[in-house]
Amino acid sequence: MLITKLKSEEAIASLTSGKVFIINCHGCKEVGFPEEEAKALQKKLSEEGKVVGIFTTDYVCNPDELALRLRAPMAKIVEADAVLVFSCGVGVQTLSEVLEDKPVYACCDTIELP
Repeated sequence: MLITKLKSEEAIASLTSGKVFIINCHGCKEVGFPEEEAKALQKKLSEEGKVVGIFTTDYVCNPDELALRLRAPMAKIVEADAVLVFSCGVGVQTLSEVLEDKPVYACCDTIELP
């Protein structure tokens, strides 16, 4: 089983020098996700005026489905200077390919449980 662990608040804050759009993935039950910690950090970033939008979906690792799901929030994504991704590493890679002209940053580390 894999888990995702949030990067430090300082590391994530260093990625928010401009406006950001946040994408959360809650797709796989095989990958643990620190939902409450992520919500708290995202709320703090929002209160600081750094967030132009937050989008939560599942299975961001599926590029075809992801492209369809991103149609609705695309105007807000374009408005952002960067995209912060709260998912496993596969989701981050897929988003960076789909949003090839936008900086995409991982906010979680993926760790395998022994």
